[in-house]
Amino acid sequence: MQRPPLKSQQNTVPQPLKETNTVSLISARATPDGARTWTVTLEIGGANIFSHEQPLPAQLTPDDFRLERLDGRPNTALTITDVKWVHPPTLVEISLFLDARAQELDNKELYQHVLRILRFPAHLLNKSQSAIPIFLLQSRQQKSTEFGVQENIPAPVIDYMAKDFEGFCQLIVTNLEKCIPDWHEVAAADSGAMLIEILAYVADYLSYRQDFVANEAYLKTALLRTSLARHARLLGYHPQEGCAARIILTCEVSAPLEIPANTAVLSNSNSTQRKLVSLNSDLFQRILSGGATCFETTRSLKATPLLNQLRIHDFGLQEFTLYAGSTSVVVEMQETDSQTGIPLTGGDIVVLQRIALSERTRSNQDSGYIRAHAVRLTHVEKLRSLHGNAAGRILVGLHWDRSDALPVDLPVVLKDEGIKLGPKTVSAVFANAIEAEFGLTRSYPVSSSEKIEPCDWQPTLPAKPLQRLASTDDDVRLSIDRFLSPRDDVLTHPAIRLLETPLNTNDLSSDSYIWHPTRDLLRHGNSDRVFKVDTNEDNTITLRFGQNGMGRTPSFCRHYTAEIREATGKTSNVGANVMTIACPPSHKFEEFADRLVRINNPLPASTTIFEESKDSIRLNSADILKDDKICGTLEDYANLAKALPDVKAATAWNIGDEPWPFIYVAILAEYSNVVDETLAHSVKKYLDLHRPVGRRLIVTGPKPVPLEIALEVIPKRGFAQTDIERDLVHLVGNTNELENHAVFSMQKITFNQILYASQIIAATAVIAGIDMVRLLAFRRTDKPGPTISDQITFARDEIPMLANKPNQPAGGQLTVQFNERVSS
Repeated sequence: MQRPPLKSQQNTVPQPLKETNTVSLISARATPDGARTWTVTLEIGGANIFSHEQPLPAQLTPDDFRLERLDGRPNTALTITDVKWVHPPTLVEISLFLDARAQELDNKELYQHVLRILRFPAHLLNKSQSAIPIFLLQSRQQKSTEFGVQENIPAPVIDYMAKDFEGFCQLIVTNLEKCIPDWHEVAAADSGAMLIEILAYVADYLSYRQDFVANEAYLKTALLRTSLARHARLLGYHPQEGCAARIILTCEVSAPLEIPANTAVLSNSNSTQRKLVSLNSDLFQRILSGGATCFETTRSLKATPLLNQLRIHDFGLQEFTLYAGSTSVVVEMQETDSQTGIPLTGGDIVVLQRIALSERTRSNQDSGYIRAHAVRLTHVEKLRSLHGNAAGRILVGLHWDRSDALPVDLPVVLKDEGIKLGPKTVSAVFANAIEAEFGLTRSYPVSSSEKIEPCDWQPTLPAKPLQRLASTDDDVRLSIDRFLSPRDDVLTHPAIRLLETPLNTNDLSSDSYIWHPTRDLLRHGNSDRVFKVDTNEDNTITLRFGQNGMGRTPSFCRHYTAEIREATGKTSNVGANVMTIACPPSHKFEEFADRLVRINNPLPASTTIFEESKDSIRLNSADILKDDKICGTLEDYANLAKALPDVKAATAWNIGDEPWPFIYVAILAEYSNVVDETLAHSVKKYLDLHRPVGRRLIVTGPKPVPLEIALEVIPKRGFAQTDIERDLVHLVGNTNELENHAVFSMQKITFNQILYASQIIAATAVIAGIDMVRLLAFRRTDKPGPTISDQITFARDEIPMLANKPNQPAGGQLTVQFNERVSS
């Protein structure tokens, strides 16, 4: 410990440097004349030492101080011989004398003394500062002894490899034997042993936390899955978080019925005959407790009786089959009063399903027939109206994507006997269909942020089997094959959201809001109500909110409720025809009871995708670095963009300070100087796969710079001026030309280029009718500057533009002026 600097003794009026009163030991040193006399220096500091109500004594005597031993025995070894002010009122010097017989005593008898101050004003010292410990140590190398403060004791040798409870206990005991020789452990119940164990316990915990945090800071040594996932996202790899099972539900209604989103449907595990159970009833809870599986609809459905069962048109054939690979079917439908007369549209789901069996379909030769197949319609068309007995009905063509094509044959009409339902038709189309995902949504109150700082609020929810759902933004455009069988690399989000409401339920003037989960807070602004979900090792759920503008910070005095989709039942991979109990909300129960005939899942549920293991995350993240899949420099962004089709050139730059700048990438299309939104979106989507977390990417097109070029041309005799001007425009005055010999051909235009005046002059040399050319103007029109210059430079995202259209002067102009040669 370094000695505090002494105050200068040249100052006549000392300045108060401390706000609290203190008396501290500055030094205790032996005098040069021998080892039996010592000088002790005390420093007094504080705001009240200059008080005139109780001033400090002008003269100090040995009677103002007393030396005592800590063990309570009388002090016979040390004597105070002299006390004086060195620099009043801050420094006091005390002279001590050691009796000769005390030099032969052991250290434990002379270990420490207390210098007690007796005659200082009470307002200067508190109880703890009126006694100052002084230590008398006897040197083993010499017979002399010396004084010193406790900090001046030689630092003990510490074993830094001690990291557990037993090691810290042994380390503390070893050092206590050096510092306090007369102390030894008497029993396990000794107070000293208790203090040693307390210190060892705290040191053991801190050591564990220190090693734990250090290990979690590296991808190779991290043990928590949350830490591994964060490291992976920083490298641009998104671990598979799992995906809940999905099913397709079909329903039959007796009257139009709207099935709201998140309507629960239970499996009939107990063979009950019920088709309807109230969501808030005790029966619902008993069915769940019995092991029933629950799914919830992903969106609302307006079911109508017209779509309960549609007959497949057989074109008058006695035997008709939809073969494998079919992507369309013609059905008979009752015409409606809607604008199109068809209650179906693109994006709707229909199920092609067997409704009867025959002797042929029970035989081995027909075992390849399917029982049900779901498709998502791409478009619907009205073919024609039927007449005669089928008057009022129309033929409608249903089309779906090739990915939803029939995997095997589907018999529609068979001419053998044994049909149970209907004389010939064995298959039909069910159009009241909707998607559903595994889990049941429950609400849990989250403690409000009224008593804490919003930026520090990270609520932890109890351990719940939280489900993760694939992104439903594109589900309307996804085929059913993709919906029921998502890829292993599908990005999912936790099935949780927060409802923000005012604390006072009677406050109607305050709005309510919904907070949604996000995979990355870094890409959001300060107005986005998003949060990050971390699932801990004990399955508890921690919610993290945005700070420093990366996501909105929760508000004071607001109440938050978490809606969580939880797993239910013994398994999510249910078979076909088991989800038969609808559970509508209470306010819709009567409507469901009157109009819902039955609900069912004609297809088994999709296989659940489980979360990626820790070892897999560690290996796949390392492969990202090995394969150079992450953009580390601006050149990486430009090179990746240029490697894409339809992109001829690309440049990249950043705007903003570290650590989260904006990355701008400007691209130039292959055959046009205009980049449409489709190309820009596809490039950004590709670059996002290689973008490190925290880099915000923006893809733009080039910035055209209009040019003004004026030429004075002296033609050769016998050549028409119109032909020469046409050739000049073809070679110079059109930036959309594709020929390589044109100055502004699309093959020559790029970023960061320099256009020289000599290029224009050289281009005119190939035109046969020109005798001489002189530049009258050569400049860019968007910036002020000289009319003629030797070269024109362009910025990193700029390209030259010379549209040469009279009605669009802002697009650049080429002017040609003809003069006759003056004969000499």
